[in-house]
Amino acid sequence: EIQSTLHVGRTVLFLFNFSTRQMMGVFVATGPPSANIVPHAFKGRPFPAQVRVERTSAPPNLLEAEFKHVVEYTGVRNHFEFQLSQAQAQAMLKLFLRPRQ
Repeated sequence: EIQSTLHVGRTVLFLFNFSTRQMMGVFVATGPPSANIVPHAFKGRPFPAQVRVERTSAPPNLLEAEFKHVVEYTGVRNHFEFQLSQAQAQAMLKLFLRPRQ
């Protein structure tokens, strides 16, 4: 499914760090999704679906409390849907690009 919605050079991506519960951004895909591009990228844990990215800007990471109103949480504790709708992606982008102190 992600292969049909990801457009190299145009799809905005955000990366979520499970350990720190922070969202990093803003990225864009530089290639198509593939399996195991960097086999040991996740400390040896299998995560075969990967995509190469380039950071387009480097605003500070967002704490989960800052973006939790944008994502859709599932019934499982602390889990949310990773694929964002266009409206959710735009809202997340606005959070990253807003002026901060």
